[in-house]
Amino acid sequence: MQPAPAGFVRLNRAGLDRELSRRGLTGTELARLAGITPETFSRIRCGAATRAETFKAIAAALSSIPIIEGADLLLGPTAGEE
Repeated sequence: MQPAPAGFVRLNRAGLDRELSRRGLTGTELARLAGITPETFSRIRCGAATRAETFKAIAAALSSIPIIEGADLLLGPTAGEE
């Protein structure tokens, strides 16, 4: 994957998917909370570069939802933690 252009960011899909799972969220729910369309979120999730402002909105929305207690026990280790 090529680096994102200046002022843009590419999200780590595996990390994003894990954080969604830890909070019991779908991509559509997170998109709504971040104020973007589900289609835009899907493109970003699949590797499209996004503006830093959109990245910040996604991060803020994600951090506004608490992690479900015990979720990490059910999800198992992340890469490098095994």
